[in-house]
Amino acid sequence: MNCRFRYSAAILFVLVIGSNADASLLVGSDPLPEAPKNVPVLEGAERVGADFAAGRRAMQEHLYHEALAHFSSALNAAPNREWTAAARGATGDAHLAIAVRERMEGQRESQRRHAVKASEFYRLLRQRDPESVPAKRGLWKMGQAMMILRMHLEAEGWLEHAASELSSDPYRIPVQLARAQNYLEWENFQAAETIFGQVMDSGAGEMDMADAVFGAATALHGLKEYRRAYAYFTGGVKQWSNRLLRHPRLLFAFGEAALVAQDYSRARWAYLSVYNRYPNSEHAAAALARIGDTYRFQDELRAAACFYQQAITYPKRSDGRLLGLDRKSTRLNSSHTDIPRMPSSA
Repeated sequence: MNCRFRYSAAILFVLVIGSNADASLLVGSDPLPEAPKNVPVLEGAERVGADFAAGRRAMQEHLYHEALAHFSSALNAAPNREWTAAARGATGDAHLAIAVRERMEGQRESQRRHAVKASEFYRLLRQRDPESVPAKRGLWKMGQAMMILRMHLEAEGWLEHAASELSSDPYRIPVQLARAQNYLEWENFQAAETIFGQVMDSGAGEMDMADAVFGAATALHGLKEYRRAYAYFTGGVKQWSNRLLRHPRLLFAFGEAALVAQDYSRARWAYLSVYNRYPNSEHAAAALARIGDTYRFQDELRAAACFYQQAITYPKRSDGRLLGLDRKSTRLNSSHTDIPRMPSSA
């Protein structure tokens, strides 16, 4: 089998296995913004309620720009304080959802712009209506916005506050998941694993449990508990493979765990999923290089060379930090210790 055919066949395999699930943060069920309860829309402002409902539907269908337009329209025409607070929070949510999607697609400037806009809406909401449900919900969403902006200390402050204000369903578990993800991205793997474990022990719902399992697996890998990490990943994939496909970082971590376990077919599936579904993400070029590693460890050097060449010439390569990839080649950097070195067959 030549390089081109092997490459195409592998990509086809991912296309058959995967689905076009939307990317999101690890927030489990992620409740939608709610309209004010028992607060009627005043006569002449009926369009506010219709816009808000249309925005919710668009959010459910992952049409975030459309949702943003509807919520912004509702905010501009809001007839009273309750509707203003609800529409302001929902507008922030739409900006945040766009930021999350742009993050997964590697659009750094756009993701930052929308995350900043979301934070502005949540701050204003907190200033104007601090005791309202949208403002309390905004604490949680503000933490997520700070996470996207890589301001992890600030994110923890907002999320800790959210945990005290939103201690009941439907927000309790999503707030916990957000805190755990913040620790995960902050590389405080022990704290992340602890909170993910608490979610798993809490009798969480299906989506919450899936995110907790995959998050815990990623944290365990960071703690170098490779066997436990791989067991969590493989158990989770059997039940929630489509959920895993929503997160390029988790997919990449699954590939790393499978690579350490020398389960090369699963490693390739994970890396190819990253490349095929998130070609502009920071993990895409590194995933191609790792596919090359899987073939090299199996003495299939021609296939390995094909993927290494793809990684070297990839137009939007990873910065190399996660893998310790040498910028001049795809060899593992000798100073990198986070990923255990596999025996070279080259």
